[in-house]
Amino acid sequence: MLGCETLCISTRCLDQEFSTTDLHFDVIVDCMDLSHDLYANYEELQARIDRIRSGNFSNLIFNKYYYISSAGLYIPSYETIYEDSPVYRIQDSETTPYLKNKIKTEYHLSKLLGDRLIIMRPVSLWSYDSLGSKDGFFADLLESRKNGIFLPLKPGDENIISCMNYQDAAQVIIHVATVKQQKINISNITAWQWTSRKALKSRCYSESISLQLGRRVSSLHYTKSQIPLSFQELP
Repeated sequence: MLGCETLCISTRCLDQEFSTTDLHFDVIVDCMDLSHDLYANYEELQARIDRIRSGNFSNLIFNKYYYISSAGLYIPSYETIYEDSPVYRIQDSETTPYLKNKIKTEYHLSKLLGDRLIIMRPVSLWSYDSLGSKDGFFADLLESRKNGIFLPLKPGDENIISCMNYQDAAQVIIHVATVKQQKINISNITAWQWTSRKALKSRCYSESISLQLGRRVSSLHYTKSQIPLSFQELP
């Protein structure tokens, strides 16, 4: 964060052992979780991440811990979704291994860190770097637009999703982390951009989405006018 001593821990840290001497940080940002649960060794990799969280932080001294979770935890709704909206439980049939891990990690870190923890729940993220990638819907979407082809529709494509660019998400996280305001335990990370996969695939944005089920993610902690940037839109 700007003006802070920050440690960002990603999947690149899976084989890293932290120093035996005390390390001091203002903020730790935890974005270690894998981006999806389609990896062949997903469970093994997540277990290694859990061990890092449980064991390797004993020598780290910090004020705040930001865990990058997911807005995918919210149960789809016809209403706008805020931080206090209902979320899935581990036992729910709709809960994927990816979401189960997010639920367990939020609970574990809440017990471990208390008020030092701030949970960030970003919406679906896309990046221009997704071009050429084989992972995820937005990688496929950007590749299809680059090549002038249309992706086939699938069941559920009519449901509403919220999305934003990775760089914009980073700026919103910085805003939430640095702006002095009331105590925050959970914050959504959103650009107030929602549509459906059907509309994105067909580029038919005139179709009404007001009556569709999905995730229209907003926030109780900040408004669009308070964010000092113009949010990027999908090309």
